[in-house]
Amino acid sequence: MHPGLNIGIGSWIDAQYSDAGTLPTLPPAAIPFELRHLSDLEAAQDLIRVAELALLANRQSGSGGVNGTDGVPNYLWEVHQENIRNMITAVSVLTRAQREELARANEILYKRDGLTISDRYALYNETRRIYLDLVAQGASAEEVQLAYTNWVTLGHRALIEEAIATKLRLARTISRLAAANDMTNIEHALMATGGDVPYAPTLFMPISAVSPEYWTEAEVDFQALEDAIKPQISRTSWQQFRANKIGRVHFRFVSVDLIRPWFTVSIYEADDWRLASGPDAVVATGNGEAGTLPSYHSRLYMAQILDIWPVTASPTPPILTPPILTRPNLPVDPLGPPSSNPPENPLGPPFSLSTLTRPSSNAIGAAAVKADSGGVVSSLPVRPVIDTHRLSTIEARPHLTSGTVGSIATIERLDITSAMNKVEFVQTQVAASASSEVPTPSTDGTTYLVGFGRTNLPKCPNRNPTYKWP
Repeated sequence: MHPGLNIGIGSWIDAQYSDAGTLPTLPPAAIPFELRHLSDLEAAQDLIRVAELALLANRQSGSGGVNGTDGVPNYLWEVHQENIRNMITAVSVLTRAQREELARANEILYKRDGLTISDRYALYNETRRIYLDLVAQGASAEEVQLAYTNWVTLGHRALIEEAIATKLRLARTISRLAAANDMTNIEHALMATGGDVPYAPTLFMPISAVSPEYWTEAEVDFQALEDAIKPQISRTSWQQFRANKIGRVHFRFVSVDLIRPWFTVSIYEADDWRLASGPDAVVATGNGEAGTLPSYHSRLYMAQILDIWPVTASPTPPILTPPILTRPNLPVDPLGPPSSNPPENPLGPPFSLSTLTRPSSNAIGAAAVKADSGGVVSSLPVRPVIDTHRLSTIEARPHLTSGTVGSIATIERLDITSAMNKVEFVQTQVAASASSEVPTPSTDGTTYLVGFGRTNLPKCPNRNPTYKWP
């Protein structure tokens, strides 16, 4: 991927998924990366892959700010630990029955290691997303009913949702317990990984994202990519790439939710803690701009370039002489009619801890800055491009906002056959033995990590004065 193009594509993908008040983190160059499902975290190669993702996904802003990767590394697990150490919680105690209830919920959602999500939870997430995709794009009643049945049966909906509700209910009222659990998980992970750079593992969902076959395809013109770049983000490399070219790019993309079993966001939503450093100390202001932890990486953006058609624009438009003597040829729209595309999960996680991300044979230290310098433009045929790009209507894709980011010419639509293929693929993945090698999904080309989406923490601490405080 050409340097600079990743800024446009990363910004465009983020515009489909993020809120207006958040900024993406965009590496200076696209990082060759592969999404890979693994059945355990024990093999040496597996741990290397976990480390590469963890160091990239959890790096907090350095001197370059939220969109930079320079400066001294500072990782999310370090910030989270420091916040917990500085917390004073209200007096509260879990009853024995509540502790047993919490233990049962954890047994349903996690495997014995406490860090890997259960197979039932992974299938719940996949079948749920498929059902929501089909409903959002107006699929037939028969297709929706089949997807819903799969969610209830194959996805163990009732069992999983009851366990999730239990954990949320207890965690939001007893922050001390959740914080202590996070500290234990972080300390255990740092001790287990060791090495020159200890890390806390970070995984992703959904499992089907390991195969680019299940990614979304889109054609977007250069101006639409540029329109998606937010004002706070440097455009230098993008401008060097685009120069005075017009054209469009055809690519696959996917957004995956990042999962951290050691980072409980609900702690920061609770009202039963304050900071020991004083009443004026804040963790987050709610707008992602200030505090010890204003926001965190919640999504990872991947892209695969399929084709690109650049045309160098003329510095001055040609003068027609005479102005009108013959009937002009009407331009033919080369992009074709739009079609709908399935939405990502609008409700956010649940998540899958049994998937990992692996860079393509890059050293950990070089992963964040190395980019492919190969030319993907010069060898491709040039297609005619109309001067004025049209704004397409994207049906049943709630997170795609074509009106604000420009033209999307073509976009795939999920059908029930593809949905069932997804379910079968995931069932194969989660059924793989922990000791067996999981087959590598076939790809048509290099896949790249082009950015991270961020989520702002709510304003906190939000101390409740009616509680009993130490």
